[in-house]
Amino acid sequence: MKTVTNTSMATRALLALALMLSVLMPTQARAYEREPNDTMATASPAPVGPVADDAPAQIAPAGDVDWYSFVAEGKWLGVYTAQILDVEKSLSAGFRVTAYDASGRLLATSFPGSSTVVDTVEVPAFTAGRYYLKVESADRTQTGGYYLRIWSQFQDPAWNLSGDVEQNGTRFIAKQVPIGTAIRGRLDEPAPNYLSRADADVFWINPAKTSTYAATITSTTTSLRIRTLDTDGFQTDENTCAASVPCRFDVTAPAGKRSYIEVTPGSPSGFGYYAVCLRAPGQWCDDSPVDRLWGADRYATSVAIAQQMLGEDVGGDTIVVASGEVVTDALSVGSPASGLGPLLLVTRDRIPAVVAKELRRIGPARIVLVGGPNTISADVENQLRGYLDPRFPNASLERWWGADRYATSATISTQSFKPGVEMAFIASGQVYADALAGAAAAGRNVNGQRRDPVLLVDDDRIPSSIAAELRRLKPGRIVVLGGPNTIRDNVLADLAAYTSGSVERWAGSDRYSTAATISRNAYAVGEAGEVFIASGEVFSDALALGPMAGHSPYPILLVRSDSIPSSTLAELRRLHPRRIHLIGGPATISDDVRLQLEAFAGYS
Repeated sequence: MKTVTNTSMATRALLALALMLSVLMPTQARAYEREPNDTMATASPAPVGPVADDAPAQIAPAGDVDWYSFVAEGKWLGVYTAQILDVEKSLSAGFRVTAYDASGRLLATSFPGSSTVVDTVEVPAFTAGRYYLKVESADRTQTGGYYLRIWSQFQDPAWNLSGDVEQNGTRFIAKQVPIGTAIRGRLDEPAPNYLSRADADVFWINPAKTSTYAATITSTTTSLRIRTLDTDGFQTDENTCAASVPCRFDVTAPAGKRSYIEVTPGSPSGFGYYAVCLRAPGQWCDDSPVDRLWGADRYATSVAIAQQMLGEDVGGDTIVVASGEVVTDALSVGSPASGLGPLLLVTRDRIPAVVAKELRRIGPARIVLVGGPNTISADVENQLRGYLDPRFPNASLERWWGADRYATSATISTQSFKPGVEMAFIASGQVYADALAGAAAAGRNVNGQRRDPVLLVDDDRIPSSIAAELRRLKPGRIVVLGGPNTIRDNVLADLAAYTSGSVERWAGSDRYSTAATISRNAYAVGEAGEVFIASGEVFSDALALGPMAGHSPYPILLVRSDSIPSSTLAELRRLHPRRIHLIGGPATISDDVRLQLEAFAGYS
């Protein structure tokens, strides 16, 4: 009996302590709805801030009306946002939300939000006091659960970013666009657990003086509807553009006032990534996921690629040197060079000044010269020896070459690969685009375990030097790059004698789709974090690219000077790279193409 009494006393003491703590300790924002809340007089007090992890409020029974109130005071006076979130499918007709002041005067009505914010009402609360919200189903017949969230535009930004809700769906919660800085966004796909609404993103600018900016917006997958709004939210212009096409327009913004840009999909079901760039005349956007590697000519471009590949930490490196005039040697050495070092270009009779400067900066311990004396003269070879770093006693220069482009290709392979390679790539010695795209796939280094040779053949025969090298290599399988117009079917049949495995062809309808096919077969989704873009019309700038692409290891895709072929677009959508590197200047690949590529990078 005494034990029971002590237990009861202990229980009462614990309950009293809990009650005291509940009074003294601050409480978290909990469930908003306190039934009955069917009138303004019975409105449920709603906290301002994050959504609570409680059971949702209910529109039930049919025709139910829920009222809420919140207090605006002190430094938080201004615009408040009330959002309906996480709605059950049974409320597919949507909501009607209206805002009132304490006197019952109508202040605002709701409008559709994004796929994650079902309905939004912006409440102008510029006078201290209590404000009210009326929530009901749009057709007064449907029932189901929902969450209500209320927050001040002037509150702690950490509160504004809580939850899964995008915070730029209206001009009241728009994000600033820094002039000259690229911004990448996403229009969300309407999700099955939300009401299907087209997503909307809004951005603002507020220049110190009246200015006109060039705007470019590009989407990867959906058409876009772009509206510009003045400081009061009235439309000043409207533009539409197709998917993958740069949408260009001018935005004139008055001094000291916000101007807005609203981005929505062109269709209710549209979604996908996009890029926004606002710039002053003559300006290019910084922080772009698309950059250029280029110089004044092919030789300077090879230096830019080498500097990107090596960085500032140089000394004791191996440098490969090839002709900038005989392109086949540079393409054949792309895969082996990915395991050696960067490739610099020279002419037959001289070392361009920009290349000489780079050789002095690097101070190589080894130079591999590709091509015979008719391609790169003995005088140039002697000059190259003078750039070897004397700090390395074993510094050396060696020349890899053969009687013709095919024999040189075979010699490069002999110097670089042991018998039993997993795969041998076969490319045309006359059509260079396929060998360029193939160099990246052949040179890719997966965990340091694999590189494959690229051997050149004629369109209708296997040169004897290549046949001898294939017999030595004994490849596990052979991949032919390019279609039947580039390498004929009889060559594929003859190649079967040189492997115990398969002979297959990676090709498309043209050089662009062939490069895309090579990428698709060599790189899984998510594997190629970066992509190199080269011209399918001017190969000179990309001659030195093979070693860097293979070393990275990232694919090479081809574009025209002023457009992106559909096959390249499709492969970019599949790869979804973080960065894109353009090889060559604006005369080789235009800034229009660069702008279009902005929408395809920076998200993975």
